[in-house]
Order: sequence, then structure tokens, then C-alpha cells
Amino acid sequence: FKTSLMLRIGFSDKLTLAAANQWNEEYRYSRAYVTKDLNPYLESDFSLVGGASRESVEAYIKQFRSMIRTFVEFISKRENATTPTPTSPPQPFEFR
Repeated sequence: FKTSLMLRIGFSDKLTLAAANQWNEEYRYSRAYVTKDLNPYLESDFSLVGGASRESVEAYIKQFRSMIRTFVEFISKRENATTPTPTSPPQPFEFR
């Protein structure tokens, strides 16, 4: 039995660890991290403990899409930033 869903998206742009930490301090329901090459990722978890309805999962996906737009704006505001480009489309559900 899986207990959570995860959505994640990565970008080819660069983001400092300090900027990722700033995101994590300012925004709830998602977290940012950077790879060793400073490529930013945004991810979010959805707990299935106690069950989940189709509507709640759809709301979770909609909220994550909104967070992606906000994250793109956040990355774009960084010094010397270009328009962020996803390294790949958002990954499908990952059951854990």
C-alpha cells in the first residue's frame, strides 16, 4: 500500500541554494532544492493516509501547477536569470 503521491519538476536554469532556501521559507505546500549543478527542482507530496478522493487529488495537481507558475516567476526574478525551461514535463505520480 502506498502512502503518498509526489509531483516533481526540474529546470535547466541555475538557482543558488540561498534562493531555494528563500523559496522554502516563503511558500508552503512545495519545496525547492538545487542539484550539485545548481539546477532547481520543485516538488510536493500528497498524503494518502486516511484515503483521498478524486477531487482532492485533482485539487492537489491544480495547486502544484499553480506553484510551478509561481516558481517560474520566482526563478525569473533572480539576478541574470533567463526564462526558466523545464528539463522535462512534470513527472507522473510517484507512489511511495
